[in-house]
Amino acid sequence: MKIDRSLREAFFRKEINHLFFSPLFWGGIFLFHLTLMTAFFLLEKFFASSTGDLSGLTDLIPVFFTIYLPLYTAGTGASERKNRTDLLLKFTPKGYQYFLGVRFLVLLIPPLVMLLLTLPVVLLLGNYVRIDYGVLFCRGLFAFLYASSAVAAGLFISVLVKRQALSYILSVLILSLITFIDGGSGTFLSLFFVKYHLFFSGRGVVGTDDAAYFLALSALFLSGAFFVTAAGKRKVLRSVLFLVFILLAAADCMMFPVRPDLSMGKVNSPGKVSRELLGELKYPLYVTYYRDEKDPEKKYIEYYLYKWAKKGKGHVKVITETTEGKEKELIEIGLMPQYELSRKKEHKRKQVFSGIVMEYGSERAVIPLLWDESQLEMRLAVSLRSLLGYPVSSVGILSGDDARSPEVYYSILAGGLAEDFKVYTLKRDNPISEDLDVLIVLGQRNLTSDDVFYIDQYLSSGGSVLIGVNGLYVNP
Repeated sequence: MKIDRSLREAFFRKEINHLFFSPLFWGGIFLFHLTLMTAFFLLEKFFASSTGDLSGLTDLIPVFFTIYLPLYTAGTGASERKNRTDLLLKFTPKGYQYFLGVRFLVLLIPPLVMLLLTLPVVLLLGNYVRIDYGVLFCRGLFAFLYASSAVAAGLFISVLVKRQALSYILSVLILSLITFIDGGSGTFLSLFFVKYHLFFSGRGVVGTDDAAYFLALSALFLSGAFFVTAAGKRKVLRSVLFLVFILLAAADCMMFPVRPDLSMGKVNSPGKVSRELLGELKYPLYVTYYRDEKDPEKKYIEYYLYKWAKKGKGHVKVITETTEGKEKELIEIGLMPQYELSRKKEHKRKQVFSGIVMEYGSERAVIPLLWDESQLEMRLAVSLRSLLGYPVSSVGILSGDDARSPEVYYSILAGGLAEDFKVYTLKRDNPISEDLDVLIVLGQRNLTSDDVFYIDQYLSSGGSVLIGVNGLYVNP
């Protein structure tokens, strides 16, 4: 007996009606948004700057799906056994497999609706703060891909376990295991865990290898469910072949990944200055990245270096090496230890030599460990300028507030700039030299008309000015 069209439509209508008339569906949507809104109002300093960071909210979505989605899938096998329809479906050609496929697709509706209903909140916040919609899109896309894997895992466990409560508990445990454990940062084992493959989505980068991981994970659990419920050698063989095909396709995507940058302003891609400098290369530039295996930013730095190297049109060679056993060699080339990393398991502290060494001809530039990955392109561009023979750029700092001197109040800023530029502290009511590459004006409270005139003269001569203006001043 084959499943005719009317029976397939009846299956589908039954699942849709059961979903939309279920209190679990509407209650889940309410709890989902209540959780996000509660977390939003608890976020500190959200409006402190002009850029809104919603990462704290989007990080909660996989946690919610891990707990919520198994509530749907836990009763799949139990309900069919209770209604005694499991044997009928199992020995009907394509019966149980069609039923599982329909339920899988229908159960993707709740997470999709939940994610879409976050759009009004995001658009409302966009009126008050600058939101990177590219990053939010990537986070939403991979949250949905994770939801599909969670549903597939729940269906697989439900056809194995007879008791609904036990099925739910096992589903949550397995999803928690693969989601909240990283498998060891920088190790091969980490490739099999969800946390590793959500890394780039939080930066607005869609990786085909990461998407392939979630699709393969869904296919793995679905194939397992098909295999358990299959009756006959032909059905078993079909399930195995389906799984092998998906895994081979996923392996191909992971071996040759493509990672387009969807973030606003392409913050994960080399900018105009970097492209122009790389275009001036006449012979090979060797970039060696020495990183500690526990460095949490090493994955992003490696990704960016290879993307940066592509703009060199074959002149840039990127080499990645570990620092184990190379401490003396690294000190000799100028890469000094930056901090000590505590290894709780080993009960000892270790110096880290993580950094980047650039070699161009007989010249060498060393970039120490980066505390903030947003500085990576700037440090690369500054180092490349020096290797190409450009003079060190000069920066002038002018304070527009009598109570805030550059030497004291802005000492950290001046010290950080001094690592890569010549920094000059300027006095007000004095002409500004045209030899300055950049002028930084901090505050405007006590600027005089002469100061404004000199700044205008500097701009007219082709200079570049960065102005930090007080948005609010309260007169005591």
